[in-house]
Amino acid sequence: MDIDTSYPMQLIGISVLVFCLTAMLVMLLHVPAKLTGWVDIPGGRKQHDGHVPLVGGLAMFLAMLLATQAGLLTWSGQSNGFLFGALLLMVFGLLDDRFDMPPVAKLLGQGLAAWSLVGFGDTGISSLGDLLGMGQISLGTINLAVTLFAVIGLINALNFFDGLDGLAAGLSLIGLLLLTSVALLTNQVQLLPMLIACLAAVAGFWVFNMRFRADQRAFVFMGNAGSMLLGYTLAWFSVHLTQANDPVLPPIYALWFLALPLIETLSLIGRRLQAGRHPFQAGRDHIHHALMQAGLGHAKTVWTLLFIQLLLAGFGFVCWHAGVAEHLMFAAFLTLLLGYHAALLYGCKWIAWPKIGRILRDQTFGKTS
Repeated sequence: MDIDTSYPMQLIGISVLVFCLTAMLVMLLHVPAKLTGWVDIPGGRKQHDGHVPLVGGLAMFLAMLLATQAGLLTWSGQSNGFLFGALLLMVFGLLDDRFDMPPVAKLLGQGLAAWSLVGFGDTGISSLGDLLGMGQISLGTINLAVTLFAVIGLINALNFFDGLDGLAAGLSLIGLLLLTSVALLTNQVQLLPMLIACLAAVAGFWVFNMRFRADQRAFVFMGNAGSMLLGYTLAWFSVHLTQANDPVLPPIYALWFLALPLIETLSLIGRRLQAGRHPFQAGRDHIHHALMQAGLGHAKTVWTLLFIQLLLAGFGFVCWHAGVAEHLMFAAFLTLLLGYHAALLYGCKWIAWPKIGRILRDQTFGKTS
C-alpha cells in the first residue's frame, strides 16, 4: 500500500501531541493525587523515598483517549476492543492502587481485558508459527485459552518489572519501538497511528519516572493500572502484527522483542515453584533486586537491564529482517531461557557479578520479604 507524502508528518504530529498531553496530565494530576492520598507510601518491599503519586497509568490512558476524541486516531471495531480492554484495566488497576485488591479480582480484570481482544476484534492467537520447522502450528479450538494465557502472562510480566524507577516503562518503550519499526517497514498504515500514540504516551510518562542522574528520584509512578496497561498494549499490538489475516511478523519474533521480561518472568515462576512458593507471591527475588544488592545501584541496574533488552530485541529485529528461520529463532530463545534460568539458580561462575545467583537463592529459598 502506498503511503501519502503527508503521512509521516501526521505521525510526527500525533507523537508530539500525545507526548505533550501525557506530560501535561502527569503534572496536572500530581497535586490532587498528593492531596487525596493517591500515592505510593514507602515501607516493606517499597523502598523509595517519599510519597509518590500513582497517576502515570491514568495520564497515559487519558492522553490516548483524548487523541481519539480529537479525531487524530481512526478506531476500527478491533481498535474499540483495545480501548475497552484498556478501560477495564484502568478501573481494576486504579482500584487496586487505592485499596489493594485481592489477586483473584485483578486476575478477573486481566481476563476480561484479554477476552476483549477476541470478543471485540475477532483477533486471537490462532497460530504459533513454524516453531519446529515442520509447518505452521495451528491452535484450532484452544486459541481462546492460549490468547487469554498469553495476554494475562504478559500483563503480569510487566507488572513484575515495575519495581525500579523507569524500568517497566523503558522495557515497554523498547518493545513498542520494535513493533512500530515492523509496522513502518511493512506499511501497516491502519495500525501505525495507534502504535505511535502509545509509544509517545509511554515516553511522556517515562521522562518523569526515569532516574537520569544517580541522585534523581521519580516524580510519579505508573501504579498497577499503568503496568497492566503497558503489558496489555504490548500484547495487543503483538497479536495484531502476528495473527492478522496477512501477518507481517512471525510470533517467535514478538517474543524476542519482549525477551527480557518474558525470560525473567518464566525463570522467576520456575524458581518460586521449585522453592515451594506461590508463583505470584510478592517478594524481592527479581533480577533487578539482585543486581542492586550486588552493588550495582538503582540507576545503573535500570540502564543495564534496558541495554540488555535492547540487545535482545535488536537481535530479533535484525534476524526478522534477514529472514532467519522461525525454528532456529525458537531454539535460540529456548536456549537463552534455560541458560538464564540455570545461571541465576545455580550461580554460574561466568556471571559478571558472581553473588547474584547466591542473592536470588537466598531470597527465593530462604530469606524472603
